[in-house]
Amino acid sequence: QHYFIQSNLRIMDRFRNMVIILIQERDRAVRRYESMAAELEEIRATLLQREEEKRAMVVDIDLLDKELDTAFQQNTDIKNDVIELECQVDRLKRERDSNQNELRYVTRELKQRERKLGLLEKEFNEVIENCVHFGEEVEGE
Repeated sequence: QHYFIQSNLRIMDRFRNMVIILIQERDRAVRRYESMAAELEEIRATLLQREEEKRAMVVDIDLLDKELDTAFQQNTDIKNDVIELECQVDRLKRERDSNQNELRYVTRELKQRERKLGLLEKEFNEVIENCVHFGEEVEGE
């Protein structure tokens, strides 16, 4: 009976040790689980942050796309303005050339008329001089 009690005590001792080991393993497993859960939460937080960053990038890309469209439209408008201004410059050059040609023509006409006027003035002076001579001759008679 003593042997039976001692055998039962040893079995209970081993059982107690096994229970202690199982409790320690359970505690380690719980700590590992909690550690993994914390890591998982960090990963979830990181994923959420990246998702927010991705959404912000999409918004930024949309804004940049709109700015690019606006800049492209402004560039097109500027090109059209430049073409219009070039047309105006060409028209003004043609007007200037036409005005210069007209000025040369008018200047030539003016010089011809001045020459004619000079000839008429000379002829008029000769007629007056002849009239004066004629008047002197008439008086002398």
